[in-house]
Amino acid sequence: MNLSIKDKHRNQILESARAIVLADPKSKLKAHEVAKRANIARTSLYEHFDSMNELMGELLLTELMNFRISMRDELSTTSEVSEVVTTWTKLNLDYFADGRHALVRALMPAAMNSAWRDEIRAQHIKLYEEIKLSLQKTGYELSPLRFELITAVLEAAARRVESSDAPEQIRAEAISFIYKALA
Repeated sequence: MNLSIKDKHRNQILESARAIVLADPKSKLKAHEVAKRANIARTSLYEHFDSMNELMGELLLTELMNFRISMRDELSTTSEVSEVVTTWTKLNLDYFADGRHALVRALMPAAMNSAWRDEIRAQHIKLYEEIKLSLQKTGYELSPLRFELITAVLEAAARRVESSDAPEQIRAEAISFIYKALA
């Protein structure tokens, strides 16, 4: 698939913004920094995006979609309930442990003020639904209550993983707990 020059520049801007946010998630993303890193004029940035909120919204949406696609690819090779739980939990907690969730957290306030707001919410929900779909393929139907409990366990473990020096232990406990909740 050949991308036009405009599409290449747009992708270059998104990648530059992503790199800046990942390098310092607590810092405010600035147009002049993105333009400099993308090697374009600041005014050119606004030829591709109406505002920084729009840029951050699209970047966040792209991040969520890419993570979901990689998760779906990984889960497509699982065929047992234990494999689904292990893979889904590990992928989610690794996303927190390696700092990529910091990008989501940094972009969320501005992105929710963009035209992408509804799609961002939908993609976030779909991330959690990947476990439902994968379990269905194994013949296991996840009840709404168990689904809520599993997502609550994942969220609690994710908070701990981000601030831990031993994410492997937290991951192992979360996998064990979720697997037992399905029994």
